Amino acid sequence: MSCLIIKNDGIGDLVLASGLIAAIGKHFEGNVDLVTCSANQEIAEGIEPLRNRYYVSRDGIHFNTWASKLGFLIPHIPKVDQPVIRAIQAECYDRVICLRRFIRQSSLVLMQKAHGKKKFCTWEFPTNATREMAERASKGWEHNVCSPEMLSELDYNKSFVEESLNITFTADPYLSFCNEQTQSPSTRLVALGLGGGSTNWPFRNWIELAMRLSSDGWRLLLLGGDDVADLAEQIVLKVPEVDNRVGQLTWRRTSQLLFDCEGYIGNDTGLSHFASLILNKCLVVLGGGTFRRFIPWPNAGNQYVIYHGLDCFDCNWECKFQDRYCLSLVRTGDVFDYFNQVHNGESDLERDLNRCNKVYELGFGLKECGTAYVRPS
Repeated sequence: MSCLIIKNDGIGDLVLASGLIAAIGKHFEGNVDLVTCSANQEIAEGIEPLRNRYYVSRDGIHFNTWASKLGFLIPHIPKVDQPVIRAIQAECYDRVICLRRFIRQSSLVLMQKAHGKKKFCTWEFPTNATREMAERASKGWEHNVCSPEMLSELDYNKSFVEESLNITFTADPYLSFCNEQTQSPSTRLVALGLGGGSTNWPFRNWIELAMRLSSDGWRLLLLGGDDVADLAEQIVLKVPEVDNRVGQLTWRRTSQLLFDCEGYIGNDTGLSHFASLILNKCLVVLGGGTFRRFIPWPNAGNQYVIYHGLDCFDCNWECKFQDRYCLSLVRTGDVFDYFNQVHNGESDLERDLNRCNKVYELGFGLKECGTAYVRPS
């Protein structure tokens, strides 16, 4: 029995699904191929057991725009991705699984190109595709949609795979090259996971937080991609003894440096997912765009989330304000105080700074169903 998994998401999405993919790999005795984004190569190499790993561009693959307007789904596949498509098409898999709830055109094209005796998909929300595109591209697939009230992406995909393959398993995220701390070291070193695109805390807050942490005796390790290099340089100018590794590290090297940290502070981003594989104490500043869908992980005891609840949460970052209001309402002092309480073992796993708001409606077309997320008491 062989299986193909389509999971061409961002880094954080693949980290989140790593335990689930590994469980599928074990179920098929290692005869599983994974197709994911090129940027995910090092993460994918940490998922075992897999037979082949195929890498494609994330959004280079899509449907021809003009043809789509005329009602035709004609794939556009860049030359760099064509050998991978041919390799996938060379085999007829016993099972093909598209592990995406929020479906993009690139995944739909890959679904069209894959051959399998049984094919399963679970998309619920088309993102850069129309619903008509998604329905036509997945014709012939077993489309198993789980409960829309299930927020957690990990729980949702786990439920989908268990139903599709008629198996049960654990799906805690895991990468072979990440060692989990058994206890927090006494290094007074804290990692700041800068970046996150639309989910990023305002730059001024990061600078203020870095200054307060340094004044309190913490040494800082700066992590992130090239997109936050300017922010990292601003922090270095204002804070002494900063280890700035932004844009310099492999994921394996990042895991080694994180292992020596007492704590981590970041956004809802891939780096925070990665840090959660290693550190005992990861503090994440949450906005409302995809509230509770990706972070915190189900049953995670090392993720501490702080946010300011608003009734517009779960907006898919289609913000009705001029800026990311939900993120800017989380002040530097709030995060600093919460981090100290987390470090001292004096805090719950979750802190909502809005003491008045107790119920947040879900977005993504679910509000008409009367569904809501009620904050834990």
